[in-house]
Amino acid sequence: MNTSSVAATDLPENAQASQAARKALQELQKTAIIGLGHSPDLQQIERHLAAIPGGAQILQQSAADSRDKGQQFMENLLLAQGACQFSRLPVADRYDELPDVPAEITAPLTAQQLQQFDDIGRGCEADDYLEVITRLLAGHQRAIPDTKLMPLVQRYQSQPAPLRQVLTLLSQRGEWLLRLDHQLISDTNALPNPQLPHPVNFVDWLQQANETDWQTLWQHWPNLNRQWQERYILTLNRANHELVLRFVTGCWSVVAVDGRERLIPLVARLCELARPPAPSATGILSSLKKRVLGESEVIPHLLSEANTLIVAELWNWILETRRDRSAKIRQLMLPLMYQLAQELPENLQDDNSRALVSALEQQLQCYLPRQGAHDTEPLAPEELTPELEALGIQNSRQYAKSIAAGRLVQLVELAGVDLIARYLQCTAAMVVTTLAKSAFGEELSPALLASCLRNRDPAALQSWCKHYTQDNYQQSNIVGTYVSHYGTAEMASRLVILCDSGLTNMACSRQMASTLSNLGLELSADHSAVFIQQLLKERHLYGLPLWGNVLNLNSNGQKLIDQYQQNAINKGNTVPPQLSAFTTLFALRASLHS
Repeated sequence: MNTSSVAATDLPENAQASQAARKALQELQKTAIIGLGHSPDLQQIERHLAAIPGGAQILQQSAADSRDKGQQFMENLLLAQGACQFSRLPVADRYDELPDVPAEITAPLTAQQLQQFDDIGRGCEADDYLEVITRLLAGHQRAIPDTKLMPLVQRYQSQPAPLRQVLTLLSQRGEWLLRLDHQLISDTNALPNPQLPHPVNFVDWLQQANETDWQTLWQHWPNLNRQWQERYILTLNRANHELVLRFVTGCWSVVAVDGRERLIPLVARLCELARPPAPSATGILSSLKKRVLGESEVIPHLLSEANTLIVAELWNWILETRRDRSAKIRQLMLPLMYQLAQELPENLQDDNSRALVSALEQQLQCYLPRQGAHDTEPLAPEELTPELEALGIQNSRQYAKSIAAGRLVQLVELAGVDLIARYLQCTAAMVVTTLAKSAFGEELSPALLASCLRNRDPAALQSWCKHYTQDNYQQSNIVGTYVSHYGTAEMASRLVILCDSGLTNMACSRQMASTLSNLGLELSADHSAVFIQQLLKERHLYGLPLWGNVLNLNSNGQKLIDQYQQNAINKGNTVPPQLSAFTTLFALRASLHS
């Protein structure tokens, strides 16, 4: 195509004509993003081209062109782009060297799925809709549909954080087209980094990465905004442990505090590799009997050869985080370090792990002195001794009424109910009961709750629920914060105990749904049925769509939903839009998964 006349066309001198040309160009860009497959008005396209300098020549030259109309339109758009001097193509005055439209790597949504997309929007709170759809698409390795991109970009143009969230789900063509006009997206850091793979390909890219590729990743990772880092981290749910460990340890040293904090849930999942199997009720009683009789107990806990190497490397690396330059990060890593020190298989225990556990036990003897066979009355440390400070304990109230009590709270949380149970020669559930009934019972509640959430024995959390029945904001905040940092699939399953115990504000909050979704965690269908029963109560309905990416549906859950809908109809009420969005989201998830 001869384009010399187009390239030489002058811009309109009249400001009004210039504005009209600018608007016409934007409309053409929208048409390109939506796609020619959606039956655009060809006459309208011609009118838009006519409003652009050189547009008449573009139309005249393309009339005799017999090539594919879609590619022809893309070329026309780029010619118009150059004529308006908005082009950012890597060519100079040579519009005959047009780059190819990138091939898509994500499957497009069907017409039915697009309709479900809209139906979900009608039942969501405005602030929830973006989170629901972005987590849905990210979890299924899909991109924002072409027809939805421009409306979302325009809607959040003045809101940087939501706009960045949208842009993490760009299709290849969507990114290509948005880069044509830098005024559409002024924050170029919000667009994909061209040096890194698309998130859909990220895990495959890491599996084949050579040393140069890893260096490229670590070089560019600090420059990614929060939304892009979270998007890439979410894809690592399907990566193997060895890959995740190398990713974490490499990125850890190059990012700021908030970037390292975002990596901690990955560390928590790696620590799960070292955990022994959860004991059965029979196993707990048998173990307890042996301890009471003073018999030596050997519980075999063997890892595969591959996992042994990973856990050994993980343990050595976690020890190094004690010297992290951020006090906040050091504190956040302490629970994982002490948990791993206690749970390392015997063949991986070393001087460091034994010293850490021994130091905890010594302080338990000081501040949890035994009274009777399996009892204790805690003592609050009156001063921050060198031994306590060496454990990482600080002068902080830590949800306590005094700094002294705050030190005790920290000691109990770092030791955990498992180690205290071994020290008192009882079960974890009995530890909770003993400490809950002590003089510091109320103040120890947060530490016990955090420890029970990560404990392998569900009886410990059930015991906590019996003694702490107040469903208040402070407790809800503790659960939400703890899960956001250390959340694993097993910890998520523990939440059903809170839900079933009536502590629904802790377990069923919108914050919890968002936290689990952001971590890519789901609940089993059986556990989901318990949540659905609670969520269908009026006070939880408004946040129901957020749970659609976390819960799974079986016949029991479906029966609860059907009964609720039928009761609403019998009373002459309409089915709440949040419930309609919730059920539609299940259907859309199922179709995307198939």
